[in-house]
Amino acid sequence: MAEDYTFAKHCHRYACWTASRAASAGRFKNKEIAWFIEIIGLRECLESLKSEGKISSLRYEEWFLEAVTTLKSQMKAFVSKRRRNISFGVAAKVVSIYVKTYEVIAEKGNSPISRVAYPPIDSFLLKNLIKHKKVRLKRTDWSKFKKRTYLKTICEMKKLTHGRALWKLEAFWTS
Repeated sequence: MAEDYTFAKHCHRYACWTASRAASAGRFKNKEIAWFIEIIGLRECLESLKSEGKISSLRYEEWFLEAVTTLKSQMKAFVSKRRRNISFGVAAKVVSIYVKTYEVIAEKGNSPISRVAYPPIDSFLLKNLIKHKKVRLKRTDWSKFKKRTYLKTICEMKKLTHGRALWKLEAFWTS
């Protein structure tokens, strides 16, 4: 773990990343993603989870998987006429980014959810974790991740944190 990786650095990197992602060609328009988030009630679901108080890693995983599955279903229904494939990895990234923005950053990484939330996974993070930490990750094509591959990746990331918040791994989130 990079002990000198401060929350201020974390927020700055995230702001840079979100800006660059917004400028890149995406699968959906911003208004479409916002619509999906509204349709599935992600904010309300997250607020409900927050109201539970202390959140275990297992409880967060259950919540996360339900949110991603619901979001993926809405996305698939939307694109069915366009014949685009929506992977678990793509839906997971949307949920992860939302949780990070709404909860982790807003709470400065100190809330019960912040301690167990999954970081948004992308190829920069995966490649750097492989390079610098020698984790057992075989794939970096996150946008094609199926549920099983995603959960294996999270499991490997958890091994590196030794019980600390997963957002700390984003010290390796460099381009």
